[in-house]
Amino acid sequence: MFRPGVVWRGFVGADTNLWYAGNGGGCLIPQYRHGKAPAMVISVRAGEVYSFAPIGSLTLSANHSENGPSGGHGTASYPDTDLETENGISGIQIDGTGFLAGAFVGPGGAGPKYRAGVAFQQLRPVRNQAFYIGTGRYQNEPRRFVVPAGATRLVMGVPDGTNTRGCPGAYSDNSGGFNVSVARLH
Repeated sequence: MFRPGVVWRGFVGADTNLWYAGNGGGCLIPQYRHGKAPAMVISVRAGEVYSFAPIGSLTLSANHSENGPSGGHGTASYPDTDLETENGISGIQIDGTGFLAGAFVGPGGAGPKYRAGVAFQQLRPVRNQAFYIGTGRYQNEPRRFVVPAGATRLVMGVPDGTNTRGCPGAYSDNSGGFNVSVARLH
């Protein structure tokens, strides 16, 4: 029986690497693989719709300013995030750094690199595609994230890499994180 409401509450640290939840493949350079395993949130089914309510702040390094779940503007040299596919989860390209991200994961290879940006009310990512969560809100309304066919789990983390580029990693100098509530809407 379906019950809408909060299905998970927990902490997603600034050193949480969502790419650890994948199925293999990608850049996989061991010396750059840092961070903790992603927050394994819940089992999911195709067509379910979720919303997120994160609070908190983090920094990616001493060179980055503190920012909330929507991310910050990085540094003058590296103002955005452009990470490659790793471990069977797609890369992600966003203007900004240090934001909350997620992926609906399941069997199979990586989805296409996420380039949809941050201005959306509803998102239908494909299986194994990293996606932007941010504050979980757009124009003062909760964003809606639809589970794709074949996905079995929802994971969350913070995208990072050397200068927020290339392979996911470089988590050792991150601090802080987000307290997140996840709700199933239908």
